[in-house]
Amino acid sequence: TRPGPGDFDPSQASSKKHLDRLAEAIAKTGVRAAHISNNAPRNLADLPKGLAEMYRVLVPGGRVVILEITQPIRQPLATFFGLWFDRIVPLLGKFAGDSSAYTYLPESVRSFPDAPTLAKRLDEAGFRHVRWTLMAGSIIAIHSGVKPQAQKDQEPEK
Repeated sequence: TRPGPGDFDPSQASSKKHLDRLAEAIAKTGVRAAHISNNAPRNLADLPKGLAEMYRVLVPGGRVVILEITQPIRQPLATFFGLWFDRIVPLLGKFAGDSSAYTYLPESVRSFPDAPTLAKRLDEAGFRHVRWTLMAGSIIAIHSGVKPQAQKDQEPEK
């Protein structure tokens, strides 16, 4: 069965257990030519397992694209971002009545692998032609990789 609108409850989006169940439901539907994730891998309880599932459900030649928030590395943006994201955002969340969600967001970004490490994890999951780029002052990282079509598409062992 294919996942439908009832398989995802947005009110439970911060639940890692719920996101893992959603990933399993998507995996059961069969192969994909592309898998595009916007901030989902950061919320997986087991990143290597999640990347392995993305790899498994893609057809040979299929592409994965991941967009994630990352910690900026350039000054002065890195200092401003740390102040804003680690101090102001949780404070605003407290006023909005959902301080846990706005505390979780900065914590999850801090604990998620940086762009070069995520690229390495994609490679370890079997993806080839892994590329990444930083955007928006290095606050956003976009990664992509391809599931090899055949032996000719695989890079030599390192």
